[in-house]
Amino acid sequence: LLPKYCHPLANSEKKSFSQRLLSGLSSIEEEYIIFMLEDYILYDDVIKQNIINIREFLQNSRLSFARLFKGGVGDYDFTQISDEPVIYEMLPQVEYLYSLGPTMWNKSELIRLYEYYNPINMMQSEVFGSHACRTLNIKGCYIHNGEKKRGRLHYDSCVFPCTVSAMTGANHNKPSQWNKIYKNEIKVLLKKYDFKSSDRGDI
Repeated sequence: LLPKYCHPLANSEKKSFSQRLLSGLSSIEEEYIIFMLEDYILYDDVIKQNIINIREFLQNSRLSFARLFKGGVGDYDFTQISDEPVIYEMLPQVEYLYSLGPTMWNKSELIRLYEYYNPINMMQSEVFGSHACRTLNIKGCYIHNGEKKRGRLHYDSCVFPCTVSAMTGANHNKPSQWNKIYKNEIKVLLKKYDFKSSDRGDI
């Protein structure tokens, strides 16, 4: 199913999450990347120009990353710093300054972050990542244009419409299950790719 321009990389399960990520990043030539986990699944088309605009914004700013959705930032009074797309600067004290959700990063800054705090596994990466960002003075922003809230922490995205995330439970020592707040979107994807949902519970 992968397009010809996608090149999957294999790594060892014996290595730490940080080692595996850094190895993968070293194989990427581009200066800016979109980083996310595999269960953040696109359910609609992405407008390429929006992604280009975000990259250009980051290139001309002092910020290291742009989260492609609003999530995990609380109810602070954020300052809007761009109109197209609508971007807000993230305050350093927010709970999830660092997130595993879809984020455009200056690759060198993401490498600097992971070389600094070197998380062993995925859960450590998000739990301790925000503190590491604050220590290194890594700053970022998020995109939000009034999209509706889904669940406790996340909002839909106007530039990167995806599930955040499609699966729940596995990181909390529970069986992995479909995230039912994306029930309608997941059903469409399951039908499109002829994938049986029963392995992950009902949807």
